[in-house]
Amino acid sequence: MTPAPDLPAPATERLRESEEQLRLALEASDTGVWTWDLGTDAVTWSPECYRIHGLTEEEFDGTGAGFFQCVHPDDRERVERTVRAASESRGRYDCEFRILRHGGGVLWVANRGRATYGAAGRPLRMVGTITDVTQRKRAEEELQRARSLLQAVIDGSTALVFAKDLEGRYFLTNQGWLDFVGLSAEQAAGITDEEAFGPEVAARVQANDRRVLETGEQLAFEESAMVRGRSVTYLSSKFPLTGPDGRVYAICGVSADITELKRTQAALAAREQELQTLTNALSEQDRRKDEFLATLSHELRNPLAPLRNGLAVLRMGCSQDQAAKVLGMMDRQLGLMVHLVDDLLDLSRVSRGKITLRPERLTVREVVDAAVEACRPAIHAKEHALEVNLPAEPLEVQGDRTRLVQVLSNLLTNAAKYTDAGGRLYLTAAREGGQAVLRVADNGVGIAPELLPTIWDMFSQVRETLDKAQGGLGIGLSLVRKLVEMHGGTVAAESPGLGRGSTFTVRLQLAEAVHPRTEVPPAALGSDPALRLAPVQP
Repeated sequence: MTPAPDLPAPATERLRESEEQLRLALEASDTGVWTWDLGTDAVTWSPECYRIHGLTEEEFDGTGAGFFQCVHPDDRERVERTVRAASESRGRYDCEFRILRHGGGVLWVANRGRATYGAAGRPLRMVGTITDVTQRKRAEEELQRARSLLQAVIDGSTALVFAKDLEGRYFLTNQGWLDFVGLSAEQAAGITDEEAFGPEVAARVQANDRRVLETGEQLAFEESAMVRGRSVTYLSSKFPLTGPDGRVYAICGVSADITELKRTQAALAAREQELQTLTNALSEQDRRKDEFLATLSHELRNPLAPLRNGLAVLRMGCSQDQAAKVLGMMDRQLGLMVHLVDDLLDLSRVSRGKITLRPERLTVREVVDAAVEACRPAIHAKEHALEVNLPAEPLEVQGDRTRLVQVLSNLLTNAAKYTDAGGRLYLTAAREGGQAVLRVADNGVGIAPELLPTIWDMFSQVRETLDKAQGGLGIGLSLVRKLVEMHGGTVAAESPGLGRGSTFTVRLQLAEAVHPRTEVPPAALGSDPALRLAPVQP
């Protein structure tokens, strides 16, 4: 550009310097300057325009049509529409599009311009710039691809991914989070924890957020919520997001659903507890088995020594009176052994379902009489007083006579065994609803409350009272319960505590009503003062 001749030399120099600075700036920014005469369609390019398009002055026809031929076919219509709109509305022309370089290749350019108008308001020309923005567009495309990839990974995750600003408003959520709360992306934008989960859950979540902000570290929390009627537990890993200035501007988090894991852990813990309980029970059963074997050995040895001594005395010869006493002693000891073996066999048969009941219609008094007669020696030996109270009406049950007598005999023998000499035993029977209820009570050593549930177990004896038992395998009560249950009845034990006696209650279903009959008086128990029978009053 040649300066006007009438300009002072300093002004001319300053103008030249400004033009040079502008030229250097345009070269550095890959920017060219162009002018388009809208009346003649003539286009004037600066050297940078030719370089950007890869054309020489001879190769470019210098027209608007020639310029549009350089625009990528896919962008041409859009560019023409934008230029036309700018020229008609006196607006600015600003458009980014692709051009086809001469000799091959595609560049992205930013084309900006503005129209000038004549006195009549007609557009005269457009003046503007064109800048090569290919590198920026490629960087933007790479960034967009990276964002798309990141979003795809986030949305494809089964975990919940989210970010919220310091006011607690969500600005980033993945598809899993949206599905969890049942909202669309538009609905979730700017939502708060109170709006998404309610005030109770929000309070816990926000307390965890504050801890993250206070520590500035990544922390993990278990967070539970009730969403759409479903209780869920999430393991949430939260960490602060910082800007270029190092200041925290948001909290980001990833939450994994551990609801099923927690349920599995709880189930495993329960199973472990069950296994531990079973192990303890087996250990206890094993201990009782060892105690039982030791007791069995002792109980079987006790009668053998007197029997051996009795045989020795008989072999040496003795008087008839002495022989009678020895034989009586041997008979009693043999009876003890037979009783032990019978109990063992009966319990084994019951446990294996090998016992068959022979039910018949019989009265409670018949059972009581037979049981008292069977227990007479044990009661007599400890000089106990037995009081029997039976109702005047006949109580009839359907059962196996032998087994019911065995039940009552075991309870009476047990009462005699665990009551100090000269004690009192009580046997009563009564109608309660449709049941015959028999109770065997004593004023003996009693049972501690914590031991009541275990007395029915096989080989069980109350340790605090073993010295009172005077023998026995601890299987009598277990056999009693099994036999009563075989008759469709129940048996229960009560005791106010140690030293305060105990009561055993047997309940049996009454048989259907029959014609009244005269009740047979109970068998006399003899005149022994240690054994007394008190009849019930009508």
